Amino acid sequence: LDALCAGRHRGKIGAGSATSAVPVYVSYCEKEYINVGRKSDEDLKRILSCLNEHLEGFNENFELKDQNSRAQWLEELENFRQSTECPKDVRQLAVCSFILKYYDTPKLDKIISDIELVSDASKYTYFPEKLNDRWSKDGISAFGIHETVFVFISHLDCYIDSPTLKCLGCTLIDCPGLFNNKYDTEVTTQIMSKVHAILYLLPYEKGIGEDVCESLYKIQSD
Repeated sequence: LDALCAGRHRGKIGAGSATSAVPVYVSYCEKEYINVGRKSDEDLKRILSCLNEHLEGFNENFELKDQNSRAQWLEELENFRQSTECPKDVRQLAVCSFILKYYDTPKLDKIISDIELVSDASKYTYFPEKLNDRWSKDGISAFGIHETVFVFISHLDCYIDSPTLKCLGCTLIDCPGLFNNKYDTEVTTQIMSKVHAILYLLPYEKGIGEDVCESLYKIQSD
């Protein structure tokens, strides 16, 4: 994608690891600029609904704007993190803790409102490094607010002055990968079901597995 954008996208690149966490829409425009789409309360509650499986009595319809309620469920989640019942794939749980901790905070709002450059996209569209290990060990205290901004962004619209994009005459969408974890898969399948075409990239040393084929066929049929 960076090559198609004449190097202007500057996406986060990982060495075989999951990096993207937010869909990035890239379109041609003579004047470069960026728009930030924010998740609605309904979007955030949909993410929090996974806590039904882990926290007794949790109801995703609780008042998200109530700071005391958020603090209560964050404490419950912290207790669950330290229990033997906590699963190995904690990415969704970590994302939930980010929402409960930083929702509706002035500093978060300022960070998002200050995203003005296309080059800013790579700063706020990727998962924190070693997320699973850090959250499993120290919970929300291991993460600063800048590392959690991606949770509150639904997508980024990047408009870039690239001759190649101009010739293509379409919008490209950079998405998280399938099957890295449940969170990535849900974000990506929602996007893939709405696009006109899918370009699925594979590492050169790997073939395409049945899980990928089945998912692509399902998306096509839906």
